[in-house]
Amino acid sequence: MCASAGLEELDWIECNGAFVEADVIRFKEAVWERKGPRAKSRSVRVGEREVIAEVLHDDPDREGWVWLRVVRTDVLKAFKRRNMTLPVGSEIKRLRKNVLRRGVRRLAWSDESAREAVVREWKAGLQQDPRGR
Repeated sequence: MCASAGLEELDWIECNGAFVEADVIRFKEAVWERKGPRAKSRSVRVGEREVIAEVLHDDPDREGWVWLRVVRTDVLKAFKRRNMTLPVGSEIKRLRKNVLRRGVRRLAWSDESAREAVVREWKAGLQQDPRGR
């Protein structure tokens, strides 16, 4: 894994959702906060952030969850004064469709042929058990 400083200068590739475990991805997401103390209270959008994270696990199951380890977060818009950054090194879980919502870029591997081998292995595992179990 690379250090978080200088990530903008690295080679980011538009991947259109074609990311696999061990990829480092960059995506934008809205930040929401509950308005009121109750669980039934509606959520209000309080900002937007860009997340750079390593893909730990991609669930090919119908639920489509992706587990990520945060490398860096940048606040893009803040409508309220809140700390909207995620702690570096923390593990988060997101729905794949939400990650894909505002576009995803992946960090180019130093050896793209090694990545192709990982992709082939991952696809072979899906063909044996399409639910990923």
